[in-house]
Amino acid sequence: MEILLEEKVLLRPEDTGTTVWMPFRLEKPAGMLQIHFSYGPKIVEDRELCRKLLLAGAEKYGVPELLDGREEELEKFLPLTNLVTIGLRGPEGFVGCAHRPAPEQIHRITAERSSPGFLPCPVKAGEWRIAVQVHGVFTPECRCRIQAEAGEGGMDL
Repeated sequence: MEILLEEKVLLRPEDTGTTVWMPFRLEKPAGMLQIHFSYGPKIVEDRELCRKLLLAGAEKYGVPELLDGREEELEKFLPLTNLVTIGLRGPEGFVGCAHRPAPEQIHRITAERSSPGFLPCPVKAGEWRIAVQVHGVFTPECRCRIQAEAGEGGMDL
């Protein structure tokens, strides 16, 4: 497999709601494109931070049963977790997305079949882009690692 992209991204709470695009170029067609994606931490361990975030959300979205701060009500929403997902565009447009909560993922694309959430498509030469979609970062920092590689051969999904 040939590594086409290898990036690390540091996300912070203010990045919530943004998309970070990571372009890469495939110089010649390949039999398979494979994307490794991971991020962490997943779980917000700081209980006081969780409490503040839950109360702020309750006020913003009008959830009165949380506003009095009863611990038993707040506990129902724990643990709070970061959520970062990826999408993919190829030379011919949208290929798919993986809106999954798992903090470690591998996705494969081929002309015959692809990982769930991605369309089977030829892995053509040209410009490709991975979208790192930041749905929610609640820890002070969240580190992402993205690697794209291309090669020949079969695939196990």
